[in-house]
Amino acid sequence: MIRGPKKETKEIPLPSPASKEYWEDSDWALEHSSEISRKYPNQCVAIADKKLEKQESDEGIKEASLKAGFF
Repeated sequence: MIRGPKKETKEIPLPSPASKEYWEDSDWALEHSSEISRKYPNQCVAIADKKLEKQESDEGIKEASLKAGFF
């Protein structure tokens, strides 16, 4: 096996842990996922403070993401 010169690698910092509120909202979303899926089929939803804040169709989310420069 032929090996080249050893390359230095940089350490990549780990992301900071998610907030307590994030995990509480995630738990709430999981507990209510059946209801949310039934009420808002094929839609993206935003959850904050353990309640549904907004829902949009996939196209609406894509459009907003493009405007914001996410893609």
